[in-house]
Amino acid sequence: MKIDIILEPDLTPEQICELGIAAESYGIESVWTSNYFAHWDPFISLTQLANESSQIKLGILAVSPFEMHPLKIANSVLTLNEISKGRAQVAVGAGEGNLTAMNLDTPKKIVLAVREALEIIIRACSNELKEGYDGEIFNVSLPCDYGWAKESKPIIYGTAYRHMMMRMEGRVADGVYIGATPPEVLEEAIENIQIGKEKRIDSNEDILINSFWAWHIKSDKEEAYKESRRELAWRARKLEKSLLQHYFSD
Repeated sequence: MKIDIILEPDLTPEQICELGIAAESYGIESVWTSNYFAHWDPFISLTQLANESSQIKLGILAVSPFEMHPLKIANSVLTLNEISKGRAQVAVGAGEGNLTAMNLDTPKKIVLAVREALEIIIRACSNELKEGYDGEIFNVSLPCDYGWAKESKPIIYGTAYRHMMMRMEGRVADGVYIGATPPEVLEEAIENIQIGKEKRIDSNEDILINSFWAWHIKSDKEEAYKESRRELAWRARKLEKSLLQHYFSD
């Protein structure tokens, strides 16, 4: 098991760099910046750390194709990847607060849309968009040459709360970032990812699985509980009912 750290969105690039250097010294696998609607840009905020670190992976969590076209996501993550010498990664999902803040709509076929977005980004990272991309939701109408991207490819995660999205991302993405999933419900989520993995062109190809939950560390125990309960309602509402059944009894 490898450990990542997700940073709060109000940290400056200097603070991110300081924390990232410390995390690297302790053997942390990755640091992730949070993509919020009125905060520091998550891609640009990692550039200082990219220049001053050497091993730790640098991730952006999470970016929605409904707020930023997949082609532009590809441009941003590939740029960070070149700066960091091949250590960039991004998690792409349907989106939440950013879409609400900007009053942006989502299509009815959300899983299809996220799949197309992932395909565009992954193809860009492999320089396979020279003939564009013709999708139902997203399109790339001009040939795109990413020959300038020389480093090893960045890691492209899909984010998922629900089983259908998990299965799709298990088939398409480099990895699946499972949202707010504690250990007791992780097994069922992984089973759905494996269903998708078996449908990959190469079913033996490794797929990364990442899951997060929060530690609330305070000097006062009750204050820590209070902060943790604050997050429960809006996180839990995203989960499949079958995953929530672990917490309820007749």
